[in-house]
Amino acid sequence: MYKFIKLFFSATILLLLSNTFAYADRLSDAIQSEACGDSDSDACGGECTQTNNVITIATAGNDDGGVTDADSGNVKDSCNEKPDQYRITFYKAGVCKADIFDPTATSNPTVAPNCYNFFVDEAGKTIILSHDAGTGKITQNRSLVTGAFNLQLGTYDYAYVITDNHLEVKHEQTFSEAMQGYSAGASYSSGPTCWTNGVVTTYTNATNAQRGHSADDVKSFGDDGGAKTSLAMTCGATNAASPVFNTEIIENMAEEPGVENATFLARTGSTYQSIPGSSDTAAGKLLRNDDITTAETHLEAARIFYPIKFATPLVIGPKTKLEMSFGVSGSVSVDFQTDGSNNLISLKAGADPFTMKFTASEN
Repeated sequence: MYKFIKLFFSATILLLLSNTFAYADRLSDAIQSEACGDSDSDACGGECTQTNNVITIATAGNDDGGVTDADSGNVKDSCNEKPDQYRITFYKAGVCKADIFDPTATSNPTVAPNCYNFFVDEAGKTIILSHDAGTGKITQNRSLVTGAFNLQLGTYDYAYVITDNHLEVKHEQTFSEAMQGYSAGASYSSGPTCWTNGVVTTYTNATNAQRGHSADDVKSFGDDGGAKTSLAMTCGATNAASPVFNTEIIENMAEEPGVENATFLARTGSTYQSIPGSSDTAAGKLLRNDDITTAETHLEAARIFYPIKFATPLVIGPKTKLEMSFGVSGSVSVDFQTDGSNNLISLKAGADPFTMKFTASEN
């Protein structure tokens, strides 16, 4: 399933609104007619049209009130942007000489001599990746590994990380027109800037109990009886923005999970799949909290096993220096839903996958 690599889906949600369906919703029809309602294609995925990090709201034609893809111009219901901050908890990381991804295996060992695990922390180590919109630079608050990588000499064709399946994003997004978002009152919050507000959501949009969260904690970003209090973005004046981390729980990889995780799938697919912007390929699988055993239900899911197959193997010699860096381009999906009268509601800022880059150089 390509969605883990691009990642995490933009669901089509029916909001139970009072009387807005009395109007023709040309915008919703336009999104569907251009096949961007639930698509990861190149014509629909990626950044939205914007100027100086301000996303443009169209003001004419059938696209009026909507956002468009920066490359294709297609009107769509999500924008893949760079998150302000992306918080990830790591448990293991390593490089391997033989394939470590078996889609059907119940055990997923990453042990010597096949793998060199340069990072292991049973308690987990949390790293925050930050994007500076002014400079475009990505920084991290601390290193995953301190000191040198003392790898065994040889050729490594694979790498992996194991992370918590609770991914956290803090994001603030400004638009050229007012948007609608979370409210505890009768009316939506409204303004040109929307920001993450601490709501917990899931990959499949399920709202049942999850690891560490009761059913009351987990929201369906607007679908909980039409409750505005379940929206994961608050909108208002730019100077009023106060973003906090939202949590996205990756509890199930099934493309059609049914009602409340009735169908469970631990893996993204049976093979490695393309990583946008990279010649490497990757896969994904949900593990239990032992970092080895494949999860069998969404309640067991606690870790994401993220193996990578290098297009060009890493060759480690006696003077090789190995560096590992992270990227977050497109790693937040800012998702929307039309309100029935050609206006966008800001639903959530979903956590899409980060990327990893391994660079070997001679000292």
